[in-house]
Amino acid sequence: MTLGRIWLVIITAFWVLMNFLLWRAEFGGGRETASDVPVELVIRKVLTSADRSTLTVQHLGQRIGQLQWVPSVLEDSPVTKSDSVSLPDGMVRSASGYLLEADLSLSGEEPSSRWRTIVRLELGTNLAWRTVEVKVIQRPNSWQFKVRAGDDTVRVRTETGRTSSEQTFTSADLRQWSTMLGPVKAFLPPAMTAADPVSAWKEHPGLGLQWKAGDDWLKVGKQRIRAYSLHTRILDRYEIVAYFSRAGELLRLNLPDRYELTNDAVAPLDHAR
Repeated sequence: MTLGRIWLVIITAFWVLMNFLLWRAEFGGGRETASDVPVELVIRKVLTSADRSTLTVQHLGQRIGQLQWVPSVLEDSPVTKSDSVSLPDGMVRSASGYLLEADLSLSGEEPSSRWRTIVRLELGTNLAWRTVEVKVIQRPNSWQFKVRAGDDTVRVRTETGRTSSEQTFTSADLRQWSTMLGPVKAFLPPAMTAADPVSAWKEHPGLGLQWKAGDDWLKVGKQRIRAYSLHTRILDRYEIVAYFSRAGELLRLNLPDRYELTNDAVAPLDHAR
């Protein structure tokens, strides 16, 4: 996998994530899409799932990496010893929000194809986002981006070996990013590459994305598993589909260009077909 394609996948994934959050903030909870299951129902199942998932990443059928997917519920206050005795294992006394962590490692024979991307997304109990942190590592270099809801800035920390630096970008700075996208710009929708993307995002929070959720079946080998599906299309052409167990565990993620992530718990069933 070339460096350009790796950046394209990372930028696309981050773009989809941010635009879902913008869509969620704009339309609020309880709004149903055209599917037979509310999107919020699936999202809450995912965020409150007690299971962490390990998924194998494949491209064109070849293993290229691994994803650790860890949702958790944040508590209002630390649980005391007396509280922990009365609460069932894994249950929190009072939720203050949710945390979703995704740790993606891409392997390869060449050092330039070995990447690690860590994403931490914190949301409130109303599913409105609070902070987003993204760290991209390609040794000996790393880049960390942090955005906090309500702030007008994006913080970027760069590390090269033992040297580090930090920069803070304002909305005015981000208006120049269209020229920074280079060849990637051709793959993105006009609203994302506008001269003033901040205003464009506020005017069109979904950027044309229509999220749908359904009560579905996932075919694994010769078996079918009851699952929730969450899917959308980019540019009305590139489809992204995620399948979750009824308890909210991520089972499979299908991305454009035949990238596929499969939960290690169901992978043996696929191989047995």
